[in-house]
Amino acid sequence: MTIAGFYCLGFGIAFGETQGCIIGGSNFGLSGISDGSRIQGVSGFAFWFFEVGIAGTATTIVSGSTCERMRLEAYFAVSAILGAIVYPVAVHWVWGNGFLSTHACPDLQGGYHPIFTRTERSNGVIDLAGSAVVHTVGGFCGLVGTVMLGPRIGRFGEYTREVNPMPPHSYILVAVGSMIIWASFFAFNCGSTLQLVGNGDLVGKILVNTAMSSATSCITCTTISI
Repeated sequence: MTIAGFYCLGFGIAFGETQGCIIGGSNFGLSGISDGSRIQGVSGFAFWFFEVGIAGTATTIVSGSTCERMRLEAYFAVSAILGAIVYPVAVHWVWGNGFLSTHACPDLQGGYHPIFTRTERSNGVIDLAGSAVVHTVGGFCGLVGTVMLGPRIGRFGEYTREVNPMPPHSYILVAVGSMIIWASFFAFNCGSTLQLVGNGDLVGKILVNTAMSSATSCITCTTISI
């Protein structure tokens, strides 16, 4: 649902020609993308494929917050709306030509005018890994859903606030899911640079940092849980 929503509306809202520096107004359904098209120096089709993966990440944050509390058809609707409208608006503000972007509102001479003063170190809002665009948007949507839905059925006593233990989940599925996301993050982090070609040293450093961060996190969590 997120992929379909991002294809039909989301990509155009996020990276289309800006309308008042609030939302994009072109490239809906990839209508403005053809062979040889470039977006931020990258093939238009490849750029869409990478960006739709990030859109899916924002949607999965909501699923983690509302698991076992929301009906499947309701989550389908949330995924479509988030991928088509909510998430793309935030993307346009920061990563597109929106009012917070480093490329905000170009004038007739092509000059950019970000809302924050240009300095040697900053030119507008810089959000390389999506801490605001992806995780804040997904987190707030998940928080709203959690508050609206309340706790899982059976989590607390019917007439008391005593916490009931929940049945354990599948350790095998947890391990498989962890391995999938671990392997995927190597491509995710390297692709975030949008400059893979001719930057072998940079890619190598990103791979090492990703591997070491995952190993350190695993060791830390294991040590704390013992």
